[in-house]
Amino acid sequence: MRKGVILLLLSLFTLCIVYFSATTLYGECINGDCINGRGSMLFENGDYYVGYWKDGAFHGDGFMIYRNGDRYKGSWKDGRKHGKGEFYFANGDVYNGGWRDGKPSGKGTMIFANGDRYSGDWLDGSYHGHGTMVYANGDTYKGMWKNGAYNGKGSMVFSYGNRYIGEWKDGKPHGKGTIYDPKGRVIYSGLWENGEPKKGEDIKKR
Repeated sequence: MRKGVILLLLSLFTLCIVYFSATTLYGECINGDCINGRGSMLFENGDYYVGYWKDGAFHGDGFMIYRNGDRYKGSWKDGRKHGKGEFYFANGDVYNGGWRDGKPSGKGTMIFANGDRYSGDWLDGSYHGHGTMVYANGDTYKGMWKNGAYNGKGSMVFSYGNRYIGEWKDGKPHGKGTIYDPKGRVIYSGLWENGEPKKGEDIKKR
């Protein structure tokens, strides 16, 4: 009997700790179940979340409105964005795609407020893998990325008509590559280093 009472008290004590942390340290559960279930919480910093919870953390489908105007709608795991989701930035940028541990990862598309658009692979919040960037000025890059920059094989079609196909490193032509004029004639084909021809004739200026 005494053992049962002690276990009951310990359970209530644990529940009180969870409730205290959920309401006092983070915010107030204003509707539903913010421990294990579906509920809404208004945080002390002004953020607002409505969706599913597990062990006091966002888990499952949910919607978050941040005090700075950002919004996220999608999947969560252990309190972090994880799975598929859409993030609307206050500045007008929109990301739609995969998430892992709170960062864009996997396949996703970012549409920027300035008109740029990236669609492809992501890793830990950066363009990484194969992807296409269409810039607002008309330039289009399609190929490999690493840590947010052109790296590996890729092609760039410039708005004024020239086209480069070849290797890149840290966002610049580097290695073997060919640049063509708007009519498809070769301007230069050979080795590049840090964005410049390593040998051969000069590239025509735009």
